[in-house]
Amino acid sequence: MAAARPRTEPRTGPDLSGSAHPVRTQSLSQGMSEWGAAEKCFRMSLFSLCASLLATALLVAAQVYQRAIPFLDPDGLRLQLHMSYAVIGAWSVLTLVAAWAKQNRPDDHWLGHVCIQLFSISNAIFAYMMGPFTNPYIGLVLIGGLSVSLPMFGLRASALGVASFAVIIGLTSAAAQTDWIPYAPLMRTAPYVDQQLSSIWFYGLGGFCLAAVTLTFWAYTRIILRWRLREDRLLVTHRELEHLSAELERAKIELEELVSEQNTELEITTTRLSMESAAKGRITEELHSLTTAMESAVEGIARVDELGRLRSVNPSFAAMHGYESRELDGMEVNRLVHPDHWHALDEGIRSLSKIGRQEIEAAGVRSDGQQFSQNIVMVPDPGGRERAHYRFARDVTQQKELLEALHQGQKMDALGRLAGGVAHDFNNVLTAVLLTVDRLKDRFSTEPRFDEEKELLQWISDAADKAAGLTSQLLAFARPGQSVSTAIDINDQIRSVVGILESTLDVSNDVVVDLESGNPTTAGDPSRFDSCLMNLALNGRDAMPNGGKLLFRSRLVHIGAADAISAAFDLKPGKFVRIDVCDEGEGISPEVAAKIFDPFFSTKPKGKGTGLGLSLVYTYLKEIGGAVRIQPGSETGTVVSMFVPLTADARTTPDVPDSNAGVLRHGKVLIVEDDATVTQAMREILARAGYDVSICRDGVEAIEFYREHGESIDLILMDLRMPRLDGAQAYHELRKIDPGVRIVVSSGNAERKEIDELMQNGLAGYLKKPFMRNELLQLIDRLLIERS
Repeated sequence: MAAARPRTEPRTGPDLSGSAHPVRTQSLSQGMSEWGAAEKCFRMSLFSLCASLLATALLVAAQVYQRAIPFLDPDGLRLQLHMSYAVIGAWSVLTLVAAWAKQNRPDDHWLGHVCIQLFSISNAIFAYMMGPFTNPYIGLVLIGGLSVSLPMFGLRASALGVASFAVIIGLTSAAAQTDWIPYAPLMRTAPYVDQQLSSIWFYGLGGFCLAAVTLTFWAYTRIILRWRLREDRLLVTHRELEHLSAELERAKIELEELVSEQNTELEITTTRLSMESAAKGRITEELHSLTTAMESAVEGIARVDELGRLRSVNPSFAAMHGYESRELDGMEVNRLVHPDHWHALDEGIRSLSKIGRQEIEAAGVRSDGQQFSQNIVMVPDPGGRERAHYRFARDVTQQKELLEALHQGQKMDALGRLAGGVAHDFNNVLTAVLLTVDRLKDRFSTEPRFDEEKELLQWISDAADKAAGLTSQLLAFARPGQSVSTAIDINDQIRSVVGILESTLDVSNDVVVDLESGNPTTAGDPSRFDSCLMNLALNGRDAMPNGGKLLFRSRLVHIGAADAISAAFDLKPGKFVRIDVCDEGEGISPEVAAKIFDPFFSTKPKGKGTGLGLSLVYTYLKEIGGAVRIQPGSETGTVVSMFVPLTADARTTPDVPDSNAGVLRHGKVLIVEDDATVTQAMREILARAGYDVSICRDGVEAIEFYREHGESIDLILMDLRMPRLDGAQAYHELRKIDPGVRIVVSSGNAERKEIDELMQNGLAGYLKKPFMRNELLQLIDRLLIERS
């Protein structure tokens, strides 16, 4: 066992507190001598092990990406890897042995020779594998090895290492020259690819060499310079401590005075900083609130610079135009506005400095090119820069559409009122015509020689009935939503709608009917049912601009609980009538079919449709427990199917018996009617039937007449639509005079709700214009018989 290393006793010197402390003043040679052979071997082995690991990692990478390094020989590369693994193992063993020797045999000099020889032999073999005379590796090994081994292990160990390196290089070179072994077996060719030095070889070998040189330089400076700098620093510190110790007491006193002054200033500064911090906190909170409000605002907010470019926008502004906020930074703001409105916006920006605020409605442009309506408010930038401003934008497309829909609804309401007034006057004319025809039929009924006249009268009667039906259709379309529930003969309603269509469709459209046999019936509002059929028919017509066949088909079907349409509409399982309306148009896509029943959705050009027709069909069928289904069109067109529940009630039109036969009538009837023709026709019919008739032209005359002669009047037959005082108002006034008065109102355009309210308040009956003679006499006979 070698003797333990001698310990150098440190000499003492004053520290800053005045007490003694050890000061190391050893020289460079003394510092180097503290490292024993085992310490030097351990450090050298650890350094070489790291370098070997790096080199082996590069070789493994070369083997994996061998296609990128075609100049390396695969067999030589495998041999090089095996030798690298052996070298790593040898350095690992030597590192462990040196670590053990540091604690137990620190001065065994043979460890330094082993370390140098292993370094020389391994690097000589690696130099041979790559070609010692055609590769700079040999020079780097000699320079790096000597720069480390000379100061650490001395000249003798370094010379033996160089000798071993030279012997191996010489022997391998001589053997390669005589073709005993190949020269540079690792290299298949020169490290060139496409006539250029391989970047992989250059960076790989260059990186390895750079790392080795860096580590070598680092090790050298750590060994040499570290001790020199430390020695100089300690010597200077030793001299300065002697001078500082004398000044320490003076500095201590001055320090106490300075600390006292600094404490006072610190308190003042702390108070000021607290106040500034509170002010900054309030400002930060206000800025945060403003930022949050801007980010959360529904309106789009943007800051535009003097060059007309966007500098900041909130999420609403970006989403309104179909962009992300970051995409709009620096974009010209005019790109987001239709060119037709550029001039108006430019004029508004010019006038900001005078007016201070401008509001302009312009067409915006989204990222996909789609246009939308927007309301833009501009205010000048508080910074005073010309043309710079803040812009507030609101998408008003939906508001404009709703306003247009409101205008359309108001227009339809006005048309409905107009249609109601026209229907009222037209029904009066039809009433007079039908009553006159009935009277003429009675005159000619007993004379066979008037057969031709009777036929002509029948034509007139049929034409009047048809006109009455058209008037009823006009009122039904003018007043949607007046829902009544009666038995509907489905086939009859389809034929009625087809009759109207045949007189209105273009000659290029062919209407075909294929109906279920019998009289399938359902319960609902006939006018709304007709409106559904008419909407589907008109949509089919619009789908065939060049003409085509429009088919109406009805079939009995059974829908079970498992049917898909039953689940969608919550249908009760049972029997239904399926009504198909088929066209030969281009059809609709599945995407459009998914939204076709949405309110205000329309595929027609702007201004050509309200988008409410199919929505009303959907709503009505759902109300009556039915369903609707649309089959997206293909080459054969589109099919829309209405499913209406089948009822057992069969609608029949009872025969109205001739009220003239054998009936003896008596009583006084007051006719309140503003139309002279209708008044005259009803007066003659009632007078011929045996009634005593009085006439009033409006509600005011009727009230005055009833006050004077009310006791003698058995029944009042009053029109609902009259000037000065209409029938409903006159009815209530007459009821005030005599609560038991019996009144029948007649009208051709009365709302169902209005009639129901009057019936609940004691109305005796309602006669819908136009009416026939038998309907009039039958109602009056029944009411007067009930009274008696």
